[in-house]
Formats: sequence, structure tokens, C-alpha cells
Amino acid sequence: ILHPREEFQHMMDSISRFHHKFLQEYA
Repeated sequence: ILHPREEFQHMMDSISRFHHKFLQEYA
């Protein structure tokens, strides 16, 4: 189990990667 801060950081990183990928494909 991750610490809340680490889990939040991981979630933000996942969203950031997804958003970047989304922009590259659909921009």
C-alpha cells in the first residue's frame, strides 16, 4: 500500500501521460 502522497503523485503522473498522449494523437 502506497502512502497517500505517493499514490496521488502516481495518479497525477498517469493523468499527465494520458493527457500528453491524447494531445499528440488528437491535436
